[in-house]
Amino acid sequence: MTCTQVGGKYHPDDDSVFRLKRRLLGLGVSVAHPIADGVSMFDGSSGFAFDLARQSFHEVEVHYYECIRTCDFHTVCNQFRDNIGYLGGSASLEMAYAMCHRRPIVALHPVTINDTVDERVRAFLTPRLPYVVVHDFLWALAGDSRDLLLRLPRRRIDYNVSDGERALIECTVQAFLEELSTETARVES
Repeated sequence: MTCTQVGGKYHPDDDSVFRLKRRLLGLGVSVAHPIADGVSMFDGSSGFAFDLARQSFHEVEVHYYECIRTCDFHTVCNQFRDNIGYLGGSASLEMAYAMCHRRPIVALHPVTINDTVDERVRAFLTPRLPYVVVHDFLWALAGDSRDLLLRLPRRRIDYNVSDGERALIECTVQAFLEELSTETARVES
């Protein structure tokens, strides 16, 4: 079975990520993330789609990045309310990580990298954006989506990532995960 995960903004005011998950499941794609089928907790700025009583944010993110590394393709729900194409910091890093691991990437809309994204991640992504497949699974005909899915898993993309660029992205992801681990330990003590 083809597998993916969906990156995007989890927010109670826009369920696009969860509608996309349902659409992909309906097309026969296994979707590892988001784990839940809706926002289970919202802290005012970030939504969480898992049970915090059972897993830490750190554990979920470690698993999420492992899924990106091993998936058939990475899916980006780059829409939030009226922001079509928007790519924020987290989704940008996830996309860069997928590129380091030669995973095909499907975004719903042409990508517009937010000004707040780390300049090194932006510099990594910008020349590689032409490799991103744009396909709006939410509105496309099921047949068109199935045709795309048949082509994607057999492809690995050579994004022309240098060893130095790969090290930069890997170190950035590792630093993010370590920061989450530290925050989790602080909360638990």
